[in-house]
Amino acid sequence: MQSQDIGNLLVGIAVIAFLTYLKWRRGYKEGAESRANRTVRPSTSNPGPAFSDEFIKNQSARRPPTRGRPVSGSTNSAEVTNFERVLVVDFETTGVKWPYHAVEVAWIELDSNFREISSRSSLIKPPVRIPAEVTAIHGITDDDVSDAPSLDEFIIEECGHPFENQHVCFVAHNASFDYRLFKDFCGSAGLICTVAAARRLYPNATNHKLATLSSELGFEDHTAHRATGDARTCLELLLHIRETTKLDLGGLLEYGNPYRVQNSLPFGKHRGVPIGEVPRDYLDWLDDRLEHDDPILPTVKLELERRDRRRQRR
Repeated sequence: MQSQDIGNLLVGIAVIAFLTYLKWRRGYKEGAESRANRTVRPSTSNPGPAFSDEFIKNQSARRPPTRGRPVSGSTNSAEVTNFERVLVVDFETTGVKWPYHAVEVAWIELDSNFREISSRSSLIKPPVRIPAEVTAIHGITDDDVSDAPSLDEFIIEECGHPFENQHVCFVAHNASFDYRLFKDFCGSAGLICTVAAARRLYPNATNHKLATLSSELGFEDHTAHRATGDARTCLELLLHIRETTKLDLGGLLEYGNPYRVQNSLPFGKHRGVPIGEVPRDYLDWLDDRLEHDDPILPTVKLELERRDRRRQRR
């Protein structure tokens, strides 16, 4: 090849590289302007955007079938707010990774004015051994549950299947985690997650564990890491949130919606950073590491899908 040809080739390569750079620079600038023009205004009175029915349906398709159907949609609908039962529930389990099993359950039933009607609790014999590291947290051993009923035996036989085909308002601290164990025992449910609500109302709390919130907010903390104690502390937190926000049951259902898109990360090294500005590699890490029922996971997945669609359009 002649030196002139080599020179022409190098010039052509340089021109292509420069044009590619200009195209990349224009896309980057447009993305930066879009981010700069976006204003996030979290509000204690606005429950924020919720996932579309299609998105929730696609996420649910990846999970085991559910008999108890979570209800989505406007809380102005009688289907959503006309509950037959209102329950504050807590499970102690064999772990946090699915499949986990109940080792203790407790629920407190409320009337529409949040007054206690009744309560039930029981140790539960799981179909697997309780790991030692989990016993170290809640103190429940295999010997403790050796003569206990299974979850089916307790709810269906001992309690008489009280929520069968009932429309239940299900309240829990990390409601989607506990509801996964409860869903087969009711007809449908609306979920109020006190973790999601507390993260909105108190974003600057040290963390959003029940014990921490009870200490920092000044309500009673009952026995931690046991079902009855945690259910009662969850009820204390629910009443505190209700009093602070002045929301009725329908409002709390939206405010504590575990499927609500969150504006920023509530924890970690990017705590408080708008979700659209969190680095992609950190979102990928969260998507891989977070438990299926973590309230922030749907927001992470939605943001990753949004970025993938934007990248495909380029």
